[in-house]
Amino acid sequence: MIYNEWDVLLVDDEPDVLSVSKLAMRDFEVYGLPLKIHTAASKAEALEFLRSKPENQFGLAVALVDVVMESDSAGLELCQTIREEMGNKLTQLFIRTGQPGVAPERSVIDRYDINGYFTKAEATEDKLYS
Repeated sequence: MIYNEWDVLLVDDEPDVLSVSKLAMRDFEVYGLPLKIHTAASKAEALEFLRSKPENQFGLAVALVDVVMESDSAGLELCQTIREEMGNKLTQLFIRTGQPGVAPERSVIDRYDINGYFTKAEATEDKLYS
């Protein structure tokens, strides 16, 4: 399969965070390919998107996931499902949280095979680009 864009999934229950992130990332390119940004407002919505087509599950380059959504650990549960239940070890998973005390960085990275972790306050356009 040949890709002409990078699929990125933003998962957050705050509509403003999704809108601003999507706006900030709209012109990003990686290796000359644009991003195709998908959004989900909950763990359930993200799982529905991922399970709707195999290419959503395995063609996804990056997922930026909020920790606290429908529950205090919904985002971590989503990451665990992607890694363990779906067997997807390729997608780069990044945790973006407004409540860093709920999910301590080091333990989250190790337990859930997370590629990166930052607070919402750190989620500047430059940080998203990196």
